[in-house]
Amino acid sequence: MMTLSDTSPTLFFGSLPIARYRLEISLSKPIDQSTYMGSAWRGLIGWELQRLICPFDKRPGCKSCFIREHCPYFRLFENQSSISGIREMPRGYIFSPSEGMDSTLQHLDVTLMGDCIRYFPAILKAIHSGKQVGLGPSRITYHVASVCIILPGETLQTAPVDPDDLIGMNTAFSLSDWLAAAPGVLGAAAFAFITPVRIRKQGKYMGNMVWPYFFVAIARRLEALNCLFSGGDLLGKERYEAIADAFSGITTIQDHLSWLDYSRYSSRQRQKVPMGGLVGTAVFEASEAWLLPWLQAASLVHVGKGASMGLGNVLVEAGSPKYLLGAPILSA
Repeated sequence: MMTLSDTSPTLFFGSLPIARYRLEISLSKPIDQSTYMGSAWRGLIGWELQRLICPFDKRPGCKSCFIREHCPYFRLFENQSSISGIREMPRGYIFSPSEGMDSTLQHLDVTLMGDCIRYFPAILKAIHSGKQVGLGPSRITYHVASVCIILPGETLQTAPVDPDDLIGMNTAFSLSDWLAAAPGVLGAAAFAFITPVRIRKQGKYMGNMVWPYFFVAIARRLEALNCLFSGGDLLGKERYEAIADAFSGITTIQDHLSWLDYSRYSSRQRQKVPMGGLVGTAVFEASEAWLLPWLQAASLVHVGKGASMGLGNVLVEAGSPKYLLGAPILSA
């Protein structure tokens, strides 16, 4: 029987490579603070990658293109899972924006996993190119003021702004490295959902959090990322059931979660797409400290639908739980 000490994510997914970067973006005018820009950044990067990389004047469908396996755009945005145990293909990237020092600065955190790490120079090139088009419906122009590599322990290392200078630069660390450098928590573990968490159960998004299901969703996401982008193995029925059993019965001391309605405009579907989810804070008892690595893993790779555009962002508190009661969240 699996014990609680046997359920650390490093035991199953510890070798998963993760690279993180922080771009400081200088905007030509402020962005409406009620608008979350994760989907705008993902859309801009996707369109610019396709425009810059595709060599064909009359573009074939990506699925039938004979160079698709060597195309950063296809590998990042169009590729589908070939593993029978993984039905929904997660993306090996996260574009997570946040406010900067003032209203005309924005931080864009780019997280890449496994094989996708090699594409950071192409992503940065697309971001540079996109400044000519502008960001979001208002086409706000911008420029990249600085680029930093985020190291384990959340320290920053200055990197070249020119994407050509980044080719061949290896900045990846394993999930084990990231979790080993994460700060410990004394006493109760507090955390916050700072962007909407969208987790489906029986075909519907949960409006009230079922905590065992939440942790299983973290494990499932890590499993998929590890298999698809790092050559890992599926957990298998026996290990999956043992992990799920370990998570059963988990409850919080307190939680303050609410559903936040949020939608984004999809240029492909030419309509608004609902992306609402749960936001707020929660606290676990000190006796549940074995859950902390799972929460810290979720803070790295996010959890739930829309993670690639920064949704499902989990902030773990390293000190007193009181701090997170005022944690910033995406506002309506």
